[in-house]
Amino acid sequence: MTVKKNFKILYVTASLDHGWPGGEPIVARSTIRFLKSVGHNVIATFYKSKSFKPILYLTGQWRSRLDPSDSFIRPFVYYKKIIKKENPDIIISQYDYDCSIVKAATVRKKNIIVYVHIWWPICPKVTLLNWKGEICSGFMLNDCGYCLKHSDQPTSLAFRIFNLFVLFLSQNNNVRRKMQKRIELLNSSNVNIIALTTQMRENFIKNGISAEKIKILPNGINTEEFSPKNISREKIVGYYGGEVYAKGYEVFFKIAEIVKKNYPDVSFVATGNFKNKSPFIDFLGVIDRDVFSSLLARSMCTVIPSIWEEPFPAVALESLASGTPTVAFDVGVLKSIIIDGQNGFIVPVMSIDEIVDRIVKILTNDGLFSKLSENSRRVAYEYTEGKRTSMLMNIINDCL
Repeated sequence: MTVKKNFKILYVTASLDHGWPGGEPIVARSTIRFLKSVGHNVIATFYKSKSFKPILYLTGQWRSRLDPSDSFIRPFVYYKKIIKKENPDIIISQYDYDCSIVKAATVRKKNIIVYVHIWWPICPKVTLLNWKGEICSGFMLNDCGYCLKHSDQPTSLAFRIFNLFVLFLSQNNNVRRKMQKRIELLNSSNVNIIALTTQMRENFIKNGISAEKIKILPNGINTEEFSPKNISREKIVGYYGGEVYAKGYEVFFKIAEIVKKNYPDVSFVATGNFKNKSPFIDFLGVIDRDVFSSLLARSMCTVIPSIWEEPFPAVALESLASGTPTVAFDVGVLKSIIIDGQNGFIVPVMSIDEIVDRIVKILTNDGLFSKLSENSRRVAYEYTEGKRTSMLMNIINDCL
């Protein structure tokens, strides 16, 4: 890899906020460490509102449903100031709440790489999962306003009253105008976009983002941090998505109940924060990375029961590198990572009986487990962190 010069890089990502779940903060920290290690001056920042949670909720509702702009004044002003102060060679934005940083970079005439890890460019809910729980293609020709109005279920009386107020005022035209402005900003001449997969790129193009602006950069995995570690395997089946509806935690609850009735010696574990619990599952809470890597190395199966269009889940690569076969629904990129019958199994969405069948086969057939485990580790080497960072550096050089 050839580095042309040392750059000053402003790295903007809301995932650096304390307590942000999922793989985005891991990618952010790893990317920042790499850029610094090869000599670049990296300033990491993000706009964080100091308002109370109720005010944040009301502001969020206003921004997502009533305000047709796609830039909020406070973060926009914040980013304009910091761009002027630091005068970076390039800006990398790894997911934000809107296009405030993109607008600020455009006003300041700075090149920006928008590193997309989720569906926010084409979905105001960021999930491509509509209020009925069905996968959506994006804002084009869809009634996003209606979807937003019916998605939230606020619990307090004050929020319910506000929701009725929003229901009365909000129009689908506002959301469409917002999303169209988003696409216009992303098509600005100073903007470059990184998508995680070909599928993500194609969806962006269908929704109006120029094809020539989009580069593909898959996530990577540290194959030394995650490896089989020569640890004896136990009959452990894991879910690592937290209590997130789109990640399918309720499906995992059903799977555990069905399997445990016939195979009581199997342990089902879940990490992350949960309010709801199942008596068939051991809830480990939020665990450290080293504990997590050891858990994966001891486990015999990982379940990814997501029902949304998974962009590129980190846990899929972490399981592959650990030699732990994965069973997942056929959503998003998963079929590209998990090759059915080779390093795990892919089943149709909500086919719980089929997921149960595949889990049982993995747990009870040593030959099948060994085959899937070896192939998992082999596929993981196609997605090493070294490959990702090398490709990223080439993209940065091209943009400058």
